[in-house]
Amino acid sequence: MSSLAALAADVPANAGSLILATIDARMGEVYAATFRRGADGSVDPLAPETVGPASLLTFPNVANGKSGQWSVTGSGWAAYHDAIASRMPGKPTWTDGARYPQARAIARLAEPQFASGQGVLPELALPVYLRDKVALTLDEQRANRN
Repeated sequence: MSSLAALAADVPANAGSLILATIDARMGEVYAATFRRGADGSVDPLAPETVGPASLLTFPNVANGKSGQWSVTGSGWAAYHDAIASRMPGKPTWTDGARYPQARAIARLAEPQFASGQGVLPELALPVYLRDKVALTLDEQRANRN
């Protein structure tokens, strides 16, 4: 289950149907994914999840995606508010940069998959990382200072 999807699933239903979920990836980058909330409350990805500089974030061309329909959630918003806001197609209708993925949202997202037989045994579950590198080397840190 995706941490970004879990963030999107916890956005209030009255906040709108288009959601940008973000997590501060550190090192000047953000994990991000866009979702559309379904009538049943599900969150469906609009594009693949990404990791990279917030200043390069892109939004999918969405039918009925009027400016201002986007909601933004997650620590990436708190860390890179200005960069993300400059990339958005309009001012977001709702934001919360203090939210983190919650186990209850992951359980809600997993329930339909599990019920349809798509679950895996706990000992076979593996994490999926968008980026395995979590820190800059000393040489990279020195190069960034110059």
